[in-house]
Amino acid sequence: MREVAYQLTHQTGVAFNIPDDEDGDGKAAEASPDEQVDFTPPAAYLPALISQLTSLKRPVVVILDAFDLFVSHPRQALLYCLLDTAQSCRAGDGRNGLLVVGASCVVNCVNYLEKRVKSRFSHRILKVANPSTIEEYTSIARRLLSTPLNEVEGSIDKRGKAALAEWRELWKAAVEVRLRSNV
Repeated sequence: MREVAYQLTHQTGVAFNIPDDEDGDGKAAEASPDEQVDFTPPAAYLPALISQLTSLKRPVVVILDAFDLFVSHPRQALLYCLLDTAQSCRAGDGRNGLLVVGASCVVNCVNYLEKRVKSRFSHRILKVANPSTIEEYTSIARRLLSTPLNEVEGSIDKRGKAALAEWRELWKAAVEVRLRSNV
């Protein structure tokens, strides 16, 4: 929860204060993006913090690395709140989307979700494997780093096209140098 609050503050410049039982106003306070926020709201305010994700100016992607560790928590409150918010979120009307991605090396960790959490899970699972050889890895990296910028070309003038062509050649050369140094 601390990391979610910190990243929200860092990305938006607004500290998301959840009211505690003493003062109870809960208004957002301005904060500099570089300011360290030591903020761990009680678990009872987790839904309030997560519900604020859908009111941000941009769509939000929450990536949970080591998803299997979140599954091992007794009540799975964070997962429940995130998935419930993502499921009920309707993009539009001043609300942007929320995407929750769980990454894990444990293949069957979804089987350990509580019933209430599992019912909010979309059951979209992508299983990927590492490239088996360095040549395969290099080929994938080359293809991804050499994606063309065709959609930009229609919106620039002749000078811009010449600069873009020059930049492409420099980029291609830099990619080749970098990939050759790793083989």
